[in-house]
Amino acid sequence: MDTWTLAFFQSSTHVAARYTARTRVTQRGFSNMGNPTKTQAREEFKKRVTDVPRLAYSIEEFCALVVISVSMYGKMRREGLTPREMRLGRRVLISKEAMTAWRTEREAESA
Repeated sequence: MDTWTLAFFQSSTHVAARYTARTRVTQRGFSNMGNPTKTQAREEFKKRVTDVPRLAYSIEEFCALVVISVSMYGKMRREGLTPREMRLGRRVLISKEAMTAWRTEREAESA
């Protein structure tokens, strides 16, 4: 490696460019990680998202919480035994309040 190339890689602009790239990553919440991979970034994002309280759940999330299959949910929907649903664009969501009311109705029926 000749002297000019070595001087270029050690110049302050090259170091400053690397420093600002790492600083941007740090400002996004990846402190002390250097340059994270996509998988690391995704995992960090999931950690931050799970800290946010949920107000509504998708049908798949509801089924996972109640421990029933999605096909069982469809069968219950045809029989009119599912919680109230709300539509947000093309998404179908179940609010926490509807889930709580549904659970109390199911408990009252079984008692």
